Amino acid sequence: MRKTLRDLQKAVKDARVAVPGLVPEFRGVAVGNDKALRFHGFVKVGADEYQIANDGGSVKVFSQVDDLAKMASKVCEAGDGKYTIKLETGALLASAVPADIIKDAQAKVLKLGKTKTMQNEVVTKLAAQLTAMAGWDVGNVGQQAKFGEVTAQKAAVLSDIAAIDAEVARLNALIGA
Repeated sequence: MRKTLRDLQKAVKDARVAVPGLVPEFRGVAVGNDKALRFHGFVKVGADEYQIANDGGSVKVFSQVDDLAKMASKVCEAGDGKYTIKLETGALLASAVPADIIKDAQAKVLKLGKTKTMQNEVVTKLAAQLTAMAGWDVGNVGQQAKFGEVTAQKAAVLSDIAAIDAEVARLNALIGA
């Protein structure tokens, strides 16, 4: 069943009479084979699920997830500002299956090798920044924030390099290298 924004707001208010604090569930479903990744929106209020309609009663199409989040906030403003929206893309974003798995794995190993080289350069630059920030970990608030951010960046990139190594090992096992 389709409902407009006002009708959805009413459904939530009515349901909250029976179940105070009821939180509707929001869901976005990718439109067919649309590579632009547009969504139809659904709202579950209690046991009933409704498709979001525009003011003319037609199925509303959301061109961005942001628009669906804004609609969720209008349907039922959350006191804490948190909205959970489940997105369903089906096979739309699935990777294509390669014709030759071995050649594909070999190409991925080469690409990951280049990416790892670039990530190692990033680590080197971040390490140089941290060296230049000697004492900032106990400096003023701004220095501590910057030091913390650069430290977090370095940790994230090092973790990415470890993930690259793990994927290269997996692919090399597939290749038989």
